[in-house]
Amino acid sequence: MSQKEAIRAQVMEHLTADKVDQKEAGKWLSVSVRQIRRIVQRYRTEGLPGLMSKKRGTPSNRRLNEVTKRLSIELIGTHYRDFGPTLAREKLFERHDITLSVERTRQLMIESGFWKPRKGVRVCVHPMRERRARPTRRTGNRATAILGTPDSR
Repeated sequence: MSQKEAIRAQVMEHLTADKVDQKEAGKWLSVSVRQIRRIVQRYRTEGLPGLMSKKRGTPSNRRLNEVTKRLSIELIGTHYRDFGPTLAREKLFERHDITLSVERTRQLMIESGFWKPRKGVRVCVHPMRERRARPTRRTGNRATAILGTPDSR
């Protein structure tokens, strides 16, 4: 049970014990009163499992097809092993009509050992140096900056 679901369970306990009304519970959970009614109804019929996400444990709808994954790894290994992810992706699309994002191609290449990820670009830090004092020259009794004008007294 996630943190969000645990908080939901506590709020539902308060609701069923009539310690708090639906409007207040909606504010606590940042949902509308209508959603609170729906959640309470599911909590009464299913109990705690009714508060948990139904999508938990199911595979993602956006996952890559296994056949496409195996085919693209095989093609990269045979034809584009020494290419970078961007060029490999372009060639997969041009010659084999396999549409992948550059990032997905990079992940597949890392997974199969054709690409080694580089660490992020190092930021070159230069410590600030103390500035030199402005050169002055003496004119009479006053010190005048080289580029400045003499002060009037």
